[in-house]
Amino acid sequence: MISLKVEKQCGYMRQRLAAPVLLGVYYESLCPDSKNFIVDQLQPVYSKLKDITFLQLVPYGNAQVCITL
Repeated sequence: MISLKVEKQCGYMRQRLAAPVLLGVYYESLCPDSKNFIVDQLQPVYSKLKDITFLQLVPYGNAQVCITL
């Protein structure tokens, strides 16, 4: 696991009244690599940054986008 050493920065950010950072993660549904990324990498980082981050998970595997007017 990667150590980001963000505890000090998170404490500083909690004192500020800044808008949370939007983090959008597009991932493929039912993909083992996506699951491993979310469980092994995203979750530990998000648990440290949840007070200053808005996480948006978007399942986007084998999809088609159609624009209708």
